[in-house]
Amino acid sequence: MLKAGNTISKLREAEKEPGILYNKEDINNVIRALVATDESEINACFKLFATDDVVSSDRFRTVVPLLGEDVTDLEIDALFEEVN
Repeated sequence: MLKAGNTISKLREAEKEPGILYNKEDINNVIRALVATDESEINACFKLFATDDVVSSDRFRTVVPLLGEDVTDLEIDALFEEVN
């Protein structure tokens, strides 16, 4: 539950940026994805952060900390290189 609370706090903090607003459904989808056992639960969160069904590396760098993960730029670069 601590991770969920931290994630909600980070999402609310991100809303201080112009044009960013997460409604209750968005936040619920993100929290469900943290404990998801079903692909549909993950997809709802993915769609929140994707543009044309793609999450760019720049967007990923922004989103990962919101989800409570501490990932370095090098780790993200390596992940995207592996996928591409």
